[in-house]
Amino acid sequence: MGLILRLLHIYINRPEKLRKWEAMTGICDRCGAGSWTYKMSKFNSDELCSICQKDEKLAPGYAKADAAERAALKAQDYNFEGIGLSAADHYFLTMCMRQRCEG
Repeated sequence: MGLILRLLHIYINRPEKLRKWEAMTGICDRCGAGSWTYKMSKFNSDELCSICQKDEKLAPGYAKADAAERAALKAQDYNFEGIGLSAADHYFLTMCMRQRCEG
């Protein structure tokens, strides 16, 4: 029990820098990788790491999703959920992820 209390004390009294670092890190909604920076997907509300962002820009329906988001912003719809992933886009992004895992 003493060890658990010591670890809890260390965690509670950790430096402010470490607390800020913990708040900035997270998990990519698509691939599960940890990342410091995120960007919202054009297709849906997923938060993406930089690698998944690059893959998304190559997806077949990206131009359509980007245009829909721009139109929503012009109409001042700041809660736009995206157009969703089509079957072709989902397949493309899945294959990109597979290639990264195998390569």
